[in-house]
Amino acid sequence: MAQTIGTFDFKKLNVIFGVAKLTGFADGDAVEVAEENPAFNSMSGADGYVDRIKNNANFLTITIRLRQTSPTNDILSALHAADRVSGTPLPLLIKDRSGNTLVTAAQAWIEKFPTAAFGNEAKTREWVIKTGSQYVTFIGGNS
Repeated sequence: MAQTIGTFDFKKLNVIFGVAKLTGFADGDAVEVAEENPAFNSMSGADGYVDRIKNNANFLTITIRLRQTSPTNDILSALHAADRVSGTPLPLLIKDRSGNTLVTAAQAWIEKFPTAAFGNEAKTREWVIKTGSQYVTFIGGNS
């Protein structure tokens, strides 16, 4: 039986916020997607009977790490400044075209401007994006 080898290609990862395709990612874990609450809360009684309660208050936190010199910092700064005035969230799409992972959100927004550090080395800008409860997440593999 032949061994199956999966391949991930970061260049085939699309991250689109509003209409902007993000580029200039930092080295390492450049994009992270985390669901903030469990899908179900559960409790058990003294006799072991378990209650399972669907948690409808859920959202995603997406962390995007960019190089200090990335032009995407300019785009995200402008989008965040505009949102602070208009209060209009934007759609978000993360699609792994070398695999099956897909994350979409109808409404997403930048939580706050990233910390900006300056020195004699290139730094990373960490942008945190939150979503509303209308999202689709499928974490797939790569073939």
